[in-house]
Amino acid sequence: MFFAAGHLPRDLVEWIDLIVPSTAYTVLYLYTKRLTASMVAHGLWNTLVAILVIIIYS
Repeated sequence: MFFAAGHLPRDLVEWIDLIVPSTAYTVLYLYTKRLTASMVAHGLWNTLVAILVIIIYS
């Protein structure tokens, strides 16, 4: 619950940032019937964002 509370969106941009990938992960799960597809997609997304943050803010 603490993790979820710490990730509650505060504005429209954060809501979009939450809803778009969540929808994609859900569609992946429903299409493949495997949680691993969503987990891999989530990991790839996090990696991409980390790389972009390093590039933009370095």
